[in-house]
Amino acid sequence: MSEKFFRCNCGCGGVVIEIFPEEWNIYISFLKRVSGAYFSHRIKLVWEMLRYGHHFDDDIILTRETSKELGNALLEMSDRLEI
Repeated sequence: MSEKFFRCNCGCGGVVIEIFPEEWNIYISFLKRVSGAYFSHRIKLVWEMLRYGHHFDDDIILTRETSKELGNALLEMSDRLEI
């Protein structure tokens, strides 16, 4: 397994992309903000990690083909942002 983290530009969280070759899948997890959060929020995140084994809001699982589609769509959209 290998992974790559991308932080949101506004600092509200991030995205982790993990590759599981043995499953032939790519997982994309949307992480919650931890740094700078209230103490009660941090306790809630720790509880979620202990109870559910993760601290992300949501995740999606992509096959190789759909991950390529996503990558191409991101490239096309980023090309439109050129100033």
